[in-house]
Amino acid sequence: MSRQLQVACKLEMRAVVRFLWERRKLNCENCTEMYRQLREVHGEDAMSRQAIAKWCNMFEKGRTDIDTLSAREDHQLRQFLRPLLA
Repeated sequence: MSRQLQVACKLEMRAVVRFLWERRKLNCENCTEMYRQLREVHGEDAMSRQAIAKWCNMFEKGRTDIDTLSAREDHQLRQFLRPLLA
């Protein structure tokens, strides 16, 4: 998988974790269940259970941003997405 695609996939998975974290209030889902759902879709490329727990903990503490990209990674992601959005 290309580096640019990896960055995009990581960001997408963080967005899914953020969504599932918000939804868990209604469905009582935990990190293990979130991990299972991500594995169903992304297989071995899914975010680890530990990473999901880390992100859930940050969301619990009030974080809302899913972007941890460096300036370089942000530039790469924008370059990758530009033709797709044109």
